[in-house]
This record gives sequence, structure tokens and C-alpha cells, in this order.
Amino acid sequence: PKIILLDSLFIAVGVRFDNSSIYDQVFTPRLGLSYNLNRTIIRLSYGESFRAPKPWDYSDGLGNSSLNPEKMKSFEIGTSLFIGHNYRFDLIGYVNKLEKAITKEVTGLGYRWINSGEVNTKGIEVVFKYLSPNLESNINYTFTESTFSDDWFVPEISKHSGNLNITYFMDKNININLRANYLGERENPKFITTINSNKIPAYVIFHGSISVLNY
Repeated sequence: PKIILLDSLFIAVGVRFDNSSIYDQVFTPRLGLSYNLNRTIIRLSYGESFRAPKPWDYSDGLGNSSLNPEKMKSFEIGTSLFIGHNYRFDLIGYVNKLEKAITKEVTGLGYRWINSGEVNTKGIEVVFKYLSPNLESNINYTFTESTFSDDWFVPEISKHSGNLNITYFMDKNININLRANYLGERENPKFITTINSNKIPAYVIFHGSISVLNY
């Protein structure tokens, strides 16, 4: 439900309850707070979520029938600033904590999946948007830092990423879209012989499309 505390102050609460015959019961609450000040919105939110083990996780390798869901706790603070009628600027900071992470345990007899360790993630996202009758565009940048409980960085997760999206509406039926996606350098869990390194270089991917709609 959404509760109006003051003219410009809103609070939203929610809960989810799962009762499974395999991994028992999971309770996940959510809470959000939003304050509107002229052309600025300030948001605070806290939420919990979970990811249940896949059916094959219980039997893969040596098997583990006592696997439990991974649990995530998330806190986010953000602000949106509206500049004129066409511009919007968003600044968002977040902290996530993953508990009971499902990881591979290797022994002399083989391997199995277990609940072990934590992953802590913190980051910041900056978004700039421009909207007009014939043009929609946005650009964003995200900094993410994910570490295990022993402060080792999580591989395969880039610290830096960004996106650019521009859509031009020629008329009510035809639009042109251009997109660019950037992903910074990241570490691969294994050594890559083709590039003689365990680092995957940064790259940019470009996309373009022309759409004919509503005929």
C-alpha cells in the first residue's frame, strides 16, 4: 500500500511470503519513502529479496539436498531533478548485501553446491535525460564495486559501465534509434590463452535501427 503522510511525503510498504516444500519459508519486506520538493524528488528505499536454488543445484555433482535460497538486502538513496520541461537529472547510490551465496565446493571426492560467504556491492549511477516531441535521449554511467566477505573483488563484474540512447521521431510512423553500450575492463575467472591475460578489455557496442510503426 501507498500512504500519504504529508502533501509531498509518501511512504510505500510491501511484504512477500513464500512457503516452499523444499526450502521452507522466506519472508521479504520492502519499504520506500519519497519526498517531492518543487521540481526535485528525493527517494529512500530498503528491500529484501531471494533467489531459490535451481532444481539441478540440488543434484549437480555430489548433490546437496540442504541448499537454501540466496538472500539479498538492498538500500538505495536517489534524487531526481527536473530542469525546465525537457531535462531530467538522476543521481542514485546503492548498497547491496548478498548472504548465503550459492558457491561451488570442491573436495577430493568431487564437487557440490553449498551456501557459503557474502557478496557486498556498492555503487552509484548518474542519468541525464532529454525529452522533446521529436527526440528522446538519455545517457547514464554506473560505478559498481562488488567484493566477497574477505574483500576480494568479484570477477566478471566491471566497475565501470555506461549507455547512450537516442531516438528521433521523423513522424508518427517512423523513428530512428541509435544506442551505444560501454563495459569497462573486468577480470575473467580463468586465464585466456588467446589474449594471454585474465583481463577482458573494455569495449563499446553500437546499435542502430529504423522502425516503421502503426501502419
